[in-house]
Amino acid sequence: MPRKRPEWIGKTDDAMPPEPVRTRLLAIYPACYICTRPFGDGETVELDHKVALYKGGENRESNLRPVHKKCHKDKCRDEAADRAKVNGM
Repeated sequence: MPRKRPEWIGKTDDAMPPEPVRTRLLAIYPACYICTRPFGDGETVELDHKVALYKGGENRESNLRPVHKKCHKDKCRDEAADRAKVNGM
């Protein structure tokens, strides 16, 4: 089934997706991609790259998933530790 809207693709790795993209992703994924707990009213929801950019992932809608702020922080911390090991730090 073809998409009704073209997929959002960030012009740079730092480009933030517009609000309509966040809204679409939350409609598709109503629970945190990391811990699987549903999002509560008023909870801060962030978008995370399913495949990290440093591992070759792209900054595009199909590679983004909504996550709780704390889950995202923990995942980023763990990824930073992994990168440090790989880079010999």
